[in-house]
Amino acid sequence: MRSARGRFRVLSSLFVASLLLALFASAAGAESLTPTPQNAPHDYEALWSDGCFSYSFTQTKPKSDCVFGDKTSTYKMAIVGDSHTSDLFAAFNRVAKAHHWKLYTFVKADCPFVDVQIRNAGGDWAPYPACYTWNQNVLAQLKKIKPDVTVTIPFRWIKTMSGSSGPTATGAAIGRMLKQLTGEKIVIVDSPYSDFDVPSCIAAHGPNGCKIPKSEVLSGGVKTREREAARVSGGHYVNMTGKICDGFPCRVVFGNVIEFRDRHHLTNTFAKAFWGTLNAAITTALGI
Repeated sequence: MRSARGRFRVLSSLFVASLLLALFASAAGAESLTPTPQNAPHDYEALWSDGCFSYSFTQTKPKSDCVFGDKTSTYKMAIVGDSHTSDLFAAFNRVAKAHHWKLYTFVKADCPFVDVQIRNAGGDWAPYPACYTWNQNVLAQLKKIKPDVTVTIPFRWIKTMSGSSGPTATGAAIGRMLKQLTGEKIVIVDSPYSDFDVPSCIAAHGPNGCKIPKSEVLSGGVKTREREAARVSGGHYVNMTGKICDGFPCRVVFGNVIEFRDRHHLTNTFAKAFWGTLNAAITTALGI
């Protein structure tokens, strides 16, 4: 008969083998996704490469020629705000082309469309006066353009230089900016936030091992901020979290597409695949 030590060695070998098989299966599954976990961190929207996304923390003057969609159209849509508005650009552009709308983009890193001085979430919370100046310049351009609809998706972590940084106060600061514009306004709830790097997690554990807890997805006063911004501006509140997450805990893969390029920015590939959902949300809000 086999000794106890022998049986232990066999069981240990079987355990190691099954663990290795599970790891290899996760890796193989991850590699079948698009983009791959290795490429996801570099899957940026086109605005980064064509100069229409301001990633300089000192830039204060937006470009006036960042026009997309159907450039011959008289119906105009503008997207404004920080990188969480920008990373859905591919979806916004597809929506604009589908409806024959002209699309203007005014997006800047860590710069939500607010009428107050803020601190830089991407710069160790240092004062961010360039954001305030940028927003005033964007507002001036938008008043000349007169968009038929203006859309923003504000990043949840907004810290003001003075006064309250709570979601109701910062939502009102967004709403006051939008209220100064003609046309319809749409405020979309911030995309899900995670405390872990999604592509790295998928590479190590596969997509099923990397779902985001509800507490993280709904952190930072999301929904309250956007509702207040919509209320103050007289605009429309849109929540697509359920479509991105498909329940809680929140998924990180949409079909076979990796949704996130880091902890909270969406991949360009996901934005392209998600355009139909965005289109439905916008047309429902506008009643068209």
